Amino acid sequence: MKQIQLQLTVEEINLVLSSLGNLPFIQVHELIGKIQSQASEQLTAGANGNHSMKQNKELEKVITELS
Repeated sequence: MKQIQLQLTVEEINLVLSSLGNLPFIQVHELIGKIQSQASEQLTAGANGNHSMKQNKELEKVITELS
């Protein structure tokens, strides 16, 4: 399957994850997992300094809540 890369703000990722959290688990659990994994990798790597510590903590909170 062809893949694409999206660049979203922390706030946009939070919105996507929150929205997915309202759908049936069976339909979205793999997608949520992929988003969480990729976001965690970027946060761990420091996200190239593009996000503030506050934004990183907000994203980490949403990722944790949806786990």
